[in-house]
Formats: sequence, C-alpha cells, structure tokens
Amino acid sequence: MNNETTTLPLGFPTTSDSSFQGIISTETKTQILSIVGVSVLPLVFICGTLGNIFTIVVLCYEGLRENVNVVLLFLAVSDLCYVVSYYIPFLSEIVKYFDVAESIRLKILTRMRLETASLIFGRISAIFVCFIAVQRFIFVAFPLKATMILTKFRVRLTCVLICVTVVGMFFPFFLIFDHAYEFNLVFNETMPVGVRTEFYRSNAQVLEEYSFVYLTILFRIVPVFLVLVLSVLILLVLKKSRKWSQTVSNGNDSKRLASERKITRTLLSVCILFVVTGVPYVLYYMMMALLPGFNFTGRYVNTVAVIYPLVSVMEMINSSANFILYITTSASFYATFRRVFCSWSKYSERKESVSGSSLATIVH
Repeated sequence: MNNETTTLPLGFPTTSDSSFQGIISTETKTQILSIVGVSVLPLVFICGTLGNIFTIVVLCYEGLRENVNVVLLFLAVSDLCYVVSYYIPFLSEIVKYFDVAESIRLKILTRMRLETASLIFGRISAIFVCFIAVQRFIFVAFPLKATMILTKFRVRLTCVLICVTVVGMFFPFFLIFDHAYEFNLVFNETMPVGVRTEFYRSNAQVLEEYSFVYLTILFRIVPVFLVLVLSVLILLVLKKSRKWSQTVSNGNDSKRLASERKITRTLLSVCILFVVTGVPYVLYYMMMALLPGFNFTGRYVNTVAVIYPLVSVMEMINSSANFILYITTSASFYATFRRVFCSWSKYSERKESVSGSSLATIVH
C-alpha cells in the first residue's frame, strides 16, 4: 500500500496509511487536536498573556533593587514571549473555519520561525526556574552567607548569561526551516510550503543528535530533576532546622530571615508547578527513546501526535500560572496588584516596611 505524506492540523508530519494508526484512530486524533487548538490553547493563551503582563507591571512598579524581583521579571518576560510565540501558529486552527487557504498560509508563514522562538523562550524559562531553586536553597542552607554569594551584580549577570547562552545554543534551529511558494491545484492559487534548508540537509544527523542528546536532555529533562531535588532539600532544611531564626540574634537580621522564609514558600510553589507540569514532558521523551514505533513516523504516530500538544499545553500552563501563585500566596503582591490595577476601588493597603532581600516589596 502506498503511503501519502500529509500534515496534521497542528503541523505534525504523519502518514495516511491506516496501518500506522496505532492506539488512536486518525479521526479521534483530528478531533482531539481540534479541541486543543480551538478551545484549550486560546484560554491558556489569554490567561498566560494577561498574567505575565500583570506580573511584569507589578514587579516594575515596586522597583528592581531586589535580586528575586529581577529574576522573576526575567522569568515573566520569557514566559510571556513563550506563550505568545507558541500560540500564534495555532491561530490557523481558528482561521480555518473561515478560510482554509488563509489558515494554511498563516500556519506555514508563522510556524517555521515561531516554533524555534517558543522553544528558546521555553528553555530560558526552565533555566530561570532552576536559578530560582538554586537561590532559595542557598538562602535556606546558608542564610548568613547568601547575600555575599548572591550579590546584585552576580544575579543580574547570571540572568543575562542565561538568555545569551540559550539563544546561542538554539540559534542553529532558525536555519533549519524555510518556506517556498508553489501553485496549489486544490485552491487554484500560489501557496507557501515549508521546506528544509540546505543547512539542515547537510547536517541532519548532527542536528538531530544535538537536539535530543544535548538540548532536550540538558534544557528540559535535567531542569525538572534538578528543581525537584532542590525543592525537596529546601523543604527538608526548613523542616529539620530553624536556621532562619536560631542562627541570628540581631532583631533586624531575624526579620530579614523571616521575610526570606515567606519568600521561599512562594517561590517553592513556582518550583513545584514547574515539576508537576514538566514530568509529563519527561515521560513523553522517555517513551519516545524506549518504545519502538513511538515517534512521528512509527506505528503510534497518532498517539504521539496527540500526546505532544497535550504535554505542550502543560508547559503553557507552567508559563501562565505563576501570576496566580503570586496572587494567592503573597499578600504583598496582591496588595500591589490592587493598588496598580484597582485604584478605583475602596481597597486600602496597609504599607509595611520590610528590609532585606529578594521580593521584599512583593512577596510578604
């Protein structure tokens, strides 16, 4: 039987041979992908866009003198860019209900570049969560030395280096895809089509190994385990020792460390969310590596084509829900948000003077 190469509604390559349907039929796959593209993703996109914008405004409103404020600002900007760049190609799923040709044109022209951009921003966000976990562990385990280790210059330099390093390591993927124009007999007009570049054809094997062995493992799988381990260690230190209050006698230092402990609880929720939403992604790639036929061209192509956007939605949720965590776990962040965006209300805020560290004016 001859196989005809086609493209799934969300841009995944597959085959029309029914023998490759696997567990999920092509009809079921199409329905699920349509629901994800038309219903789930728009909702997550709206929440993520608004939430990250609110977070950026609140952090900038209170100032960026504190280290954690700076790191969370970088994280919010990266999350916002990820949510937007990931979702724009999926607008074609909505456009196709009005104009199929325009839907295809939009998908081809946006997907090639924005998929790589969303990949970069997603990995930057993952590294920033790792950096947050490392910072919190240092503050919990070495409270008296933390400010000497995590100076403002070092934290800001690290944030810049994270962005530059990730962009540099993923830049070759901008050179993989391009588009050309061909006459389409179905629509009777010239349409854009996605093509592989000469750079990819000359380095296909190297790029595939580089993508999976280094970039996927280093920037997606390792961060999940690292954040998980550090989160557990932080919880154990907080539970078994009271360094925050027992190792200092100065009243100001005690207040400072108490503030850091409150900050830690909020930032731990960010780390836990990252782990919860990242585990499905790790399991997905483990299945691709271990199960024969579990890939985009094998026997279970339909199953893979359904699972991939679902785990991607989990990553979208991770980049969209931090604002909700800040609002629900930080009274100070909520107060600042109300002061900035709800000035019309009769809400009155009790201002508290908090000396010290990261997010002192935001997380309290």
